[in-house]
Amino acid sequence: MLAPQPALVLAPEPSAPAPQSAARRSHLIVLCGLVGSGKSTLADALQLHCNYMRACQDQLQDRRSTIDFVRRALQQQRDVVVDRTNVDAAQRAHWVRLGRSMGAQVDCIEFDTPREVCAERLRLRTTHETLHSVDQALFVLNTFSRDYRTPRPSEGFEHLLPLKPAGQAHPWTRDACEAVLASLAQAACPPLTAAEQQALDAPPPATGARGRGRGSAPGYRGRGRGAGPPPPRPAGPIGGPMPWREPRAFEAGPGYHMDGTAAARPAPRGPVQPQRVLGAPPGQPPPVPLELLHAAAQPPHQPQT
Repeated sequence: MLAPQPALVLAPEPSAPAPQSAARRSHLIVLCGLVGSGKSTLADALQLHCNYMRACQDQLQDRRSTIDFVRRALQQQRDVVVDRTNVDAAQRAHWVRLGRSMGAQVDCIEFDTPREVCAERLRLRTTHETLHSVDQALFVLNTFSRDYRTPRPSEGFEHLLPLKPAGQAHPWTRDACEAVLASLAQAACPPLTAAEQQALDAPPPATGARGRGRGSAPGYRGRGRGAGPPPPRPAGPIGGPMPWREPRAFEAGPGYHMDGTAAARPAPRGPVQPQRVLGAPPGQPPPVPLELLHAAAQPPHQPQT
């Protein structure tokens, strides 16, 4: 991997989007692929050799900041490469809609790197913005391997280039970067159908609470989307949240409930049944041993005078 380049500082955001001229359209390249597939290596090389702006979510902390960064760069007619995993069509649609709304050419390069090759690279990699151990990186790789979906031309890209490990240069020189850009320009996608165009122009669905994600460390993004935010919890006796439900009857007992109220003892459930022993039918007292019966039949002991 190339040495990380200093981040380029964008000019202040203009009051209105700068229109794209007919002769010059900004180029937005959306990278997608598993962790360790080679996306960041190419993104660094495009920034170094071809004057692309690298938009890396691992550096910008979240997707909202990354989208704002890309929007400002396109307003200034800069070329941008999005360095992000982009595991499915829903995530890639954010960049397609943004680029098309800014009049940019939106292309995609998919790193078709086998999972085993990615895992071997992660074992050898020692520096990353958010993945600080091999175990953490392999966990993320396994999670994204289950969720990853290959990009399709119907997602709205103008050009789509699958890039296998044999086509990845080591290192990415200027000539290698220009060669992959030339190959991308020749991988044109067919025009969208009316239904595909309508689905692309439709507003994105509102997403609710995130499902389980990669983890709690920075850079971990959730896998699923919930049905909506959870309902607010009522305030407890000391201002904290109450439990999701009140304790049921069988949970009552001596002491106090979680809300601070005293708990009453449960009422007895009926008379205590006699203990059932071997040889005694239910509901009948247990048999008395013969030794006790003989002892009861003997006359009481009379003390000698």
